Amino acid sequence: VAGNWDTKLPFLAANLKLIQQVQDLEHKARRQDVLVDEELIYAFYDQQLPAHVHSGASCEHWYKEESKKQPQLLLLTREELMRHEAAGITTQAFPKTLRMGGVDCAVTYLHEPGDARDGVTVDVPLFALNQVNEERCEWLVPGMLKDKVQALIKTLHQRPRSRLVPLPDTAARMTEQLVQPEVFGSGSLTDAVLKLVRDATSLDIKRNDMKLDMLPPHLFMNFRVVDEHGRQLGAGRNLGALKGELGSQARGAFQALAGLKNLAKAPATPASAPPDNSASNRPLAQAGHGSVAPEKIAPKAAERYTSWGFGELPELMEIRKGTQTLIGFPALIDLGDAVTIEVFDEPEAAAAKHRAGLRRLFSLQIKDALKYLEKNLPDLQKMATSYMLVGRAADNSGGGTLEELREQIIEVALDRAF
Repeated sequence: VAGNWDTKLPFLAANLKLIQQVQDLEHKARRQDVLVDEELIYAFYDQQLPAHVHSGASCEHWYKEESKKQPQLLLLTREELMRHEAAGITTQAFPKTLRMGGVDCAVTYLHEPGDARDGVTVDVPLFALNQVNEERCEWLVPGMLKDKVQALIKTLHQRPRSRLVPLPDTAARMTEQLVQPEVFGSGSLTDAVLKLVRDATSLDIKRNDMKLDMLPPHLFMNFRVVDEHGRQLGAGRNLGALKGELGSQARGAFQALAGLKNLAKAPATPASAPPDNSASNRPLAQAGHGSVAPEKIAPKAAERYTSWGFGELPELMEIRKGTQTLIGFPALIDLGDAVTIEVFDEPEAAAAKHRAGLRRLFSLQIKDALKYLEKNLPDLQKMATSYMLVGRAADNSGGGTLEELREQIIEVALDRAF
C-alpha cells in the first residue's frame, strides 16, 4: 500500500503514479480530503489477492499468470482513489507552466502551511529574472484567485467590509470578472480589486486600506531562480529582493543567451547621417537568424564603433531559446573613445546606457568643434573658482578642478544638443 515493495510488476507503479496525481490535486485545492484513506486501498488489494498470496515472490508468480487473463488486474482507478470529484481543479485553473519574462516557467503546488514552498512556486531561469513582471505575479493562478480576493477584502475596515458580506459570495462574484482572459494578469490585482470594492460600496477606499501584510504567505507567489542546469541560485517571495541580489548575474546570463554583446552588423549607413533612432522608428531585430542558434554561441568581444556604421538600431530584439522567444533591448554603450552595442533585459537600463552612448557617438563626429569649444569656454577660470569653493563647502574637500568643470560643461552641452 505504501509503495515500499521493490518490484517491477506494472500495477504498483501505475497505482502509485495515480495516487501522486490525486495528492497533487489536494495541494492545488489546498484541502486534504480528496484521496481515500490507506485502509481503503489496503481493502482493495485484500479483496483482489487470493489467500495463498502472502509474500512478494508468491504475488509475482500469481500476477504473471493471472494478468494474462485479466490485463487490468490490481489496477486502481481514479474514481476508486477519490472521495469526491475535485471540481474546478483543472489545468486551466492550476497550470503546469506560467509565462514569465517571455519564458514558460515550471509551476509546482504545495499545501503545507509553514513550509517555505507553501502555495505556488515558479521556477524562473536566471536569464529571465529581470523580465518577470511583479504585477503579473500578484494574480497567482486562476484557481487561487478567489482565495486571494477574499483575503484582500477581509483586510478592509469594518465599514466597507460590512457592505460586502457575505465575503465568500462577494469574492466569488469579483473573481468571475477578474478571471476573464482580457482582465486576468493585467496591471495590479490590488488596484483591480480596489476598483470593484469602490463600485460595490460607493466608498472612497484607498489603496493602503488593503493591508497586504495581513495576507498569509501562500497568497504571494514563491520564486525559485535556477541556472541552466536547474540548480537553485535563490528563492523567496520578494521578487524585488531577488532581482537586487541576482540582477547583475541575470543580465549577464541574458546577454550570453543572446550570443553576442553587440548586434550583428547591418548594411552600413553614412556616418554623417545616422538613421532616426527614436523608439517609434526602431524596428524589431532577431538574434540567431542566419547563424548558430543563440544558446550555442559563446559571448564575443564587443565590436567598437567610432561612427554610425552598423545600420539602423532596432528598439527591440528577439532572442530565441529553443522554441521560446525573449525580448531584448539594444543600446549604444559609451567606451570613452568609441561605442559598442549591448542587449539589455530591461528597457530602463537600456535607455539609460543608450543616451550616454548616443552622446559619445555624436561627440566623436564633431571632434574639431568640441576642441574649439573646450579652448574657448567663456569665463571658465571665474566659474572654476566658484566650482572649487562649492565643492569645498559641500564635502570639506579641495573642491573640483578646472578640468573636471570643463568636462562637465561639455557633457551637459552635448546632452542638451542631442
